[in-house]
Amino acid sequence: MRKRTVRAMPYVLLLVEKRDCQKKKEQISRGNKPSLRHPSRSFSRNWMALGGALNSWLKANAGRVEVPDKTTMCLGAAQGTEYLHYNRCMHRDLAARNCLITQDKVVKISDFGLSRMGTHYQIRTAMRLPIKWLAPETITTFYFSLKTDVFSFGVVVYEIFSDGAEPWEGKTNAEVKVHVRGRFSITNGEFLTLPDCVPEALRTFIDERVFVKDPAERADMTEAMQLVPRTAKAPL
Repeated sequence: MRKRTVRAMPYVLLLVEKRDCQKKKEQISRGNKPSLRHPSRSFSRNWMALGGALNSWLKANAGRVEVPDKTTMCLGAAQGTEYLHYNRCMHRDLAARNCLITQDKVVKISDFGLSRMGTHYQIRTAMRLPIKWLAPETITTFYFSLKTDVFSFGVVVYEIFSDGAEPWEGKTNAEVKVHVRGRFSITNGEFLTLPDCVPEALRTFIDERVFVKDPAERADMTEAMQLVPRTAKAPL
């Protein structure tokens, strides 16, 4: 079935089946948050000037993207996800492959194939899932929440600063499941190690507030959205 793109926010693009298009647009557009509600005029003119999927763009431009630009990309992903959460929508498939980047290097959240309205949801029937981007509780109990999106956002940060490298590179999904279920430990460095180029404040935030096994101890996306801009000028 033919798909079309709908603009909902500067950092959120919905790629949905035509029959769901209006319904999704209404659901995502119900928010009334002043700081996020009104798209800029420049965005209205240029929102279709896209450079493609973020992961592909990062790989194609490996070694040529400066840290401030990568930090701005992280901010775009954080703002888009925070907007969804403000409107009680779980993306459930945050990954660089599901983000688009404009020619101005602005990142926008897209691909809502697994999205679901609400703040939590548990899968009851078997389905294929993007294991390498999932929070520990999703891998072990098939439970999704706003906090599992936060964990996946941390993986997107890893992808951005790794020039589009796949998380858990060299490991199969089965190996990742065993690793997470059997000996998951962020503090012992047994999860993703962020590249050295990540600003120190952002690295600390991801390690201590995002890559956290207990979702109750994990940051929310509002905290992430507020933290990322402060790291742009912080020392590496």
